[in-house]
Amino acid sequence: MLKLDKEKSALLIIYKRQAENCFIYFQKRGADIPNSPGVFGFFGGSIDGDETPEQALLREIKEELNITFKDFWHLGNYEIGNKVLYVYCQEVKEGF
Repeated sequence: MLKLDKEKSALLIIYKRQAENCFIYFQKRGADIPNSPGVFGFFGGSIDGDETPEQALLREIKEELNITFKDFWHLGNYEIGNKVLYVYCQEVKEGF
């Protein structure tokens, strides 16, 4: 059971299949970002207020990529330290 008093984030793993390969997209955080500057990571962010993880994911992806995905799927929920991560996946096609 996930603990409710932990910080919650929704993350999206964006991937592309090409022949027998699978490519995963990461973002690199800006050097001036207070938390983890210059670090590579998945897209997404904190769940605000009464947002569901899916609502937070859509908001964060719109802010970060100016895209609205519709076919993402839930990979799982994970507790890591003081955080709960709601992780989703989205396949993209050539030209992403």
